[in-house]
Amino acid sequence: MHDIGMLADLVVVFGCAAAVVYACHRLNQSPIVGFMITGTLIGPYGFSLVHDLDSIHTLATVGLMILLFSLGLEYSLKKLMETRIAVLLAGPLQTLGTGAVVMLIARQAGASDRAAIVYGMLVALSSTAVFMKMLSDRGEIDSVHGRIGLGIAIFQDLATIPFMVAIPLMAAEEAVFGSIAVSVAKAALLILGVLVVARYVFPLILRGILKTHSKELFLIAAIFLFLGTALASAKAGVSLALGSFLAGLVLSESDYGQHLFAEVRPFRDGLNSLFFISLGMLVDPAFIARNVGSVLLITAAVILGKTLLTTAAVAASRIPLHPALFAGAALAQIGEFSFVLLQAAAAAGIVGAGPYQILLACSVVSMV
Repeated sequence: MHDIGMLADLVVVFGCAAAVVYACHRLNQSPIVGFMITGTLIGPYGFSLVHDLDSIHTLATVGLMILLFSLGLEYSLKKLMETRIAVLLAGPLQTLGTGAVVMLIARQAGASDRAAIVYGMLVALSSTAVFMKMLSDRGEIDSVHGRIGLGIAIFQDLATIPFMVAIPLMAAEEAVFGSIAVSVAKAALLILGVLVVARYVFPLILRGILKTHSKELFLIAAIFLFLGTALASAKAGVSLALGSFLAGLVLSESDYGQHLFAEVRPFRDGLNSLFFISLGMLVDPAFIARNVGSVLLITAAVILGKTLLTTAAVAASRIPLHPALFAGAALAQIGEFSFVLLQAAAAAGIVGAGPYQILLACSVVSMV
């Protein structure tokens, strides 16, 4: 009966998602927005149409891992070099500048030092998924603002590595410099080890499997390498999400990166929706209704502030003002990595229930 109950929940989830996403399509909105609205409607704070929440969240975690794995496959080191100005200059300027401004504002508003740092991290990140979908629909991925924006988005995604390491350490009452240094060094060694294995071991495995001309064997082996890397990351004290991204990044350097991406994409598009639906389930509409003024004001400030700060960072990289402004507007929303960091900060007790709900609501509205 448990399996039937879970199946019934999935039927409700995807049935409602299809209707809501269709409505969003008619309104020229991103499917991601539709997924989040679906989660809010059917979740525990909405009409409570889903009962086996643990199973849905488990599938959503798998969806997030596949999303980050596929993003890693897309973000090859070659692509990083093509956008090196954005990655090395505009990216750090935008991420650190936005984070610093938000942190100062949060401290002035009465937030603790730890909470202010987390707010800065969260707001600095943009949605790579929304950004790429928007530019793809407009045919502007290869434009100047598309390439520079992609470089900034790549830097932001890579910046989540130290962010993911920092949040659990910040939760400690006495997080000393030594423990932080050890954790960062552990993460760096993990990344180096994964890169070495992927460079010299993964190609040998994949080359041998491709000689069998078995599509099924190739897909199974790729999933094994992906999950194995994620598991090794978790065992080393780094998150599953980060391990998934690293697995994709290093496999993208092999001769079979594009082939892998083509095989993984159908799974990503299906399970990815569950991740965003599960995020929508966390949103409490009643809380938002009581704080609608604060949500709209903060969202407007985030969009305007990120547009201006990103434009300034791009312009400082000697990019003309017009494409700089386009890139700033395209990256003005709060991203999917922010949800991951927000949940980690809430679980660590750094972010309270009220700010948690407001940030969730602002993220969804900013994506719209």
